[in-house]
Amino acid sequence: MSSAATGTTGATGRPKSGLSSVKPADHNERRPARWWAWLGYALAGVAGAAGAKFSYDFGVQISGVGVGLLLAVNTAVFCAVLVGALADRLLGYRRP
Repeated sequence: MSSAATGTTGATGRPKSGLSSVKPADHNERRPARWWAWLGYALAGVAGAAGAKFSYDFGVQISGVGVGLLLAVNTAVFCAVLVGALADRLLGYRRP
């Protein structure tokens, strides 16, 4: 009696339960962090701080403390994201 007749597998030969017997890929395993992997975080932090300082000063000049704080937070996040992406691209490593 074939397994297709018993209903344990589908037409493709895979189990009908939806579970796969394939071992997960090796790239899913955690690799030890390299010493330079934290460089991306440091660069993003420095860029965020510099962006926050300059945009806060600009916001205070044009409208006051409220707009200065809003611009500082917005620019800090934007700078950190851009520099973090650039660091990931240049270092060629996914940070931990």
